Amino acid sequence: ELLRRPGRLSRPDRIAVILRGLPGAGKSRVARTLRDIEVANGGEAPRVLSMDDYFLQEVEVTKRCEETGRDVKESEMQYVFEAEMESIYKASALKAFRRTVDAGLYK
Repeated sequence: ELLRRPGRLSRPDRIAVILRGLPGAGKSRVARTLRDIEVANGGEAPRVLSMDDYFLQEVEVTKRCEETGRDVKESEMQYVFEAEMESIYKASALKAFRRTVDAGLYK
């Protein structure tokens, strides 16, 4: 157990956890759980780099206002997978990871 005592006392100062898997497998949930455990045990919130972030797009949606019954336009973030962009996004994520490591910004 690297996140809780006594194991966290003997772990390296900096660690990186890389999660890979199929879409919908729960990687983001696991990353959030690891972050929450780290913070609950006195650590700083770790940096989470996610490929999902590259596929989030701000889109305008129309919703019905419950109070007025009128349609209102709102912006929200939606996941839009673009297969042709995947290799570019992977390269960008790797570059962000390398910058994080080089700057010592990970815990």
